[in-house]
Amino acid sequence: MSNPNSVPEAELERRRELAKRVRAELERAGLPTLEAAGAVGFAGAVVGVDPGDDSLGGVFVDWQADSALRKAAAAAVEESRFDDPAIRHNGIVAEQMGEAISGILRSAGFETEIDDDLAPSVVHVTGTASRD
Repeated sequence: MSNPNSVPEAELERRRELAKRVRAELERAGLPTLEAAGAVGFAGAVVGVDPGDDSLGGVFVDWQADSALRKAAAAAVEESRFDDPAIRHNGIVAEQMGEAISGILRSAGFETEIDDDLAPSVVHVTGTASRD
């Protein structure tokens, strides 16, 4: 049974194909990539497909720093040490890598968006630019 909030299968397949092309282009630029489903313990660009039939659906790329940095930031948050430099550093690394990933993909002909307010490290790949 299909989810009524999901896009039709043809659109989902288009998104999967777009995600494959995104991964290939990021790897061509030298960045390690992984599908979102297997991202535990991975450092690099995590590429995922959201099947949602709304503005949040589509292809997304999120940068994950090395687990040591992520663990240090998470431990600081769990221990209410909100001024710990690891939190700020982890956030800045993710944000800067999001900008870099977006720039790399735009240079390769993809259309991208970043929501600076909600998730400044997550790149939403909306499609490819038409080229004449």
